[in-house]
Amino acid sequence: MGYTRRNPLKGRARSRMEILFPKKTGVDYDKLQMTEEGEYSITKRRDGEKLIQIMKDTVKNLKAKTITDMTGNVGGDTILFGLHFKKVHSYEINPDNFKALQNNVETFKLKNVELHQGDSVKAMSTMDTDIVYIDAPWGGLSYKEKDNLDLYLGKYRVDEIARTLLETYERGPDYVFLKVPANYNFARLDDLDLKWEKYKIRGFYIVCLFQH
Repeated sequence: MGYTRRNPLKGRARSRMEILFPKKTGVDYDKLQMTEEGEYSITKRRDGEKLIQIMKDTVKNLKAKTITDMTGNVGGDTILFGLHFKKVHSYEINPDNFKALQNNVETFKLKNVELHQGDSVKAMSTMDTDIVYIDAPWGGLSYKEKDNLDLYLGKYRVDEIARTLLETYERGPDYVFLKVPANYNFARLDDLDLKWEKYKIRGFYIVCLFQH
């Protein structure tokens, strides 16, 4: 499916952008851009506030931490992290999504966010970060029809990516957070030699993985 970068939204649509993107005084929400994929995959503002609270309760002192968003999309979570963390690295592989991501981060005037266009999986060995966040594709709107859904970035399952990040690299993260649907195959996580906790936010879960 192709992705179409839309023009900035105006009028009644502005209120929708304010529902979707994080709250920040002085932001011109008319200038934000959306893509077809971003429309249904972005973390809505209120859900994002709950995500940040989970991270605060788990990690503590976010303002001293660096986080890497391996799935930047149009920037909903990346921008949220930019408002709460010391430093953010955000990767996006799709060119249309990346253009929207770049525009939206600039619209929020976030100087602590560094954007990378390309495959985040290929960059794992060079990541110097405290936390990694992954919101892998759920497979489109039909994902709800599946049981025990596995999620992938490219050809790699997200549980495999989390294990590699936490166990392999010297400068790797202390925590990996996954955003997954309620029908995710949680049994994959039990096969890892890692501790994990899950937190429900409406119809999806945030999973936090870390070393014993």
